[in-house]
Amino acid sequence: MKHSNHSEHRQEGKGHALHEGHRETGPKDDDHTGHHAHMAADFRKRFWISLALTLPILLLSPLLQKLVGLREAIRFPGDLYVLFGLASAVFWYGGWPFLKGLFDELRSGRPGIMTLVAVAITTAQPNKLREEESR
Repeated sequence: MKHSNHSEHRQEGKGHALHEGHRETGPKDDDHTGHHAHMAADFRKRFWISLALTLPILLLSPLLQKLVGLREAIRFPGDLYVLFGLASAVFWYGGWPFLKGLFDELRSGRPGIMTLVAVAITTAQPNKLREEESR
């Protein structure tokens, strides 16, 4: 069972820090701390990989190329396909925890920050594609 979905999170009057998975002492502390550390490490890894993929995206961006006056120097056949592929990789790889969180939150009937971020990135992706198609 997912941590946020267990019944103790849904009981009124019982604070998040008071149930067994969050007490300051006890056998579950190591598991729970390990879970949060693993999540933080995963987010950090996804951030750095997405950031590295963003650099070539910026170089291939027609708007940025136009702004710095290098449009024709950097342009090559198929550059828009490469741009689309890199942007899609960042969307799916970097956005996966948020997209997964969207479904988890909606399934539990409690939309939160994961829903907000997932809606934002999902809305931005098709708009970006339309911008690239129009050039």
